Amino acid sequence: MKVEISIVVPIFQEERSIPPFLKKLQPLLEKTASNYEIIFCLDPSPDRSEDILVQANREDSRVRFLLFSRRFGQPMATMVGLEYSSGEAVIELVS
Repeated sequence: MKVEISIVVPIFQEERSIPPFLKKLQPLLEKTASNYEIIFCLDPSPDRSEDILVQANREDSRVRFLLFSRRFGQPMATMVGLEYSSGEAVIELVS
């Protein structure tokens, strides 16, 4: 099935933000697109961000993440996420 919307989210140390973010975003996407993907671009974090994303992916395969080998920073993480996305439309969310 073709991905309609890709959401690219670069993150670093966001363990507390990820669950409420997904809780609000996923229902909006469900109403908007029949098929979507959320791609988190994770610079290695000392917190539990990776664990939370692994669990989110287990619960919903449309939640994906890219884990970098070292810190590349927000601009590079965003560029890689854009390259990896497969949606007809791509939305970049940065803080």
